[in-house]
Amino acid sequence: MQLTAHLPRAAARAIPVLSLALALLGPIKSLEAFELGHRILALLNESRDRQVPVEVYYPAENAGEEVPVDESPDAGFPVIAYGHGFLMPDEAYANIRTALVPEGYIVALPTTGWELTLDYAAFGQDLAFVLQAFQDLNTNSGTPFHERITPAAAIGGHSMGGGASFLHENQLEYIRALFSIAAAETNPSAIEAASGISLPVLLFAGFEDCVTPVEIHQQPLYDVLASDRKTRLDPEHGWTEGSPTYLEELHLKRLCCLGDELAGVLWDYLNTVSALEREQGISAEPVFRRGVFKYRERVEGIVSGKSRAEIKAMQKARLAEEQKEAGT
Repeated sequence: MQLTAHLPRAAARAIPVLSLALALLGPIKSLEAFELGHRILALLNESRDRQVPVEVYYPAENAGEEVPVDESPDAGFPVIAYGHGFLMPDEAYANIRTALVPEGYIVALPTTGWELTLDYAAFGQDLAFVLQAFQDLNTNSGTPFHERITPAAAIGGHSMGGGASFLHENQLEYIRALFSIAAAETNPSAIEAASGISLPVLLFAGFEDCVTPVEIHQQPLYDVLASDRKTRLDPEHGWTEGSPTYLEELHLKRLCCLGDELAGVLWDYLNTVSALEREQGISAEPVFRRGVFKYRERVEGIVSGKSRAEIKAMQKARLAEEQKEAGT
């Protein structure tokens, strides 16, 4: 499935959506945010006789340089290889690492690709190589990342790095997702490479981007992706008027308490399901199954161009028919 989030300030607003999307790499079992550790690795791609230095930011026991990797989740952490924009240092992506590392992701930024006449294909291969290298580090007892890496990974980047992430040739089975912010067309063509990619993909684009305009760069990428379901989300989409669409019964003027109210809603909902399971035999499993079915219908409604009101009316009618057949 491919989604294009078409945002006025893509980089600033991308992080919450990206964090949610990367959940498909697997759950990180921790209630607390992880500390941020940092190492610089010098990786050698022997098959290409190429040195690939990498800035690595990872969940740590304590924040700092070359500190131990956190050992709390038994399965380890997913790795994200992220490609930088043209002549942009890793510090430009502090928002990426400070958002994702505390949630349990390792963010690896190769520092190759600084040539004025960039070899895009080589940079894309560097991104894929970094993911392979971390799988190797996971099995090497002499490395700080021994048994700390999961077999699920994501690849992505910004601008030219976003475009280069499409040039990974889809050769690594553990790449589970691809994402980009203002991805740029490359040479060889990222757009041509995208036609052979069927991974889950998340593209962020900016309305006022004068460096990589949407119609020249991100839209063609989106158009050719090998997916049977695509959705473009933007501020003009008719499905939502923002949070009031979903929070009609909450007191939105109490902004200082809204987060607490939402946590209370979730707590009450889960405990209600648990109590009804004991009292009336309403199992949680069919409740969640209904939820998945309902949400799938809503996503399909967006894809097919139906309005939110149309989908809700259809779902209410079906529920009324079900209640009638049950005699309630």
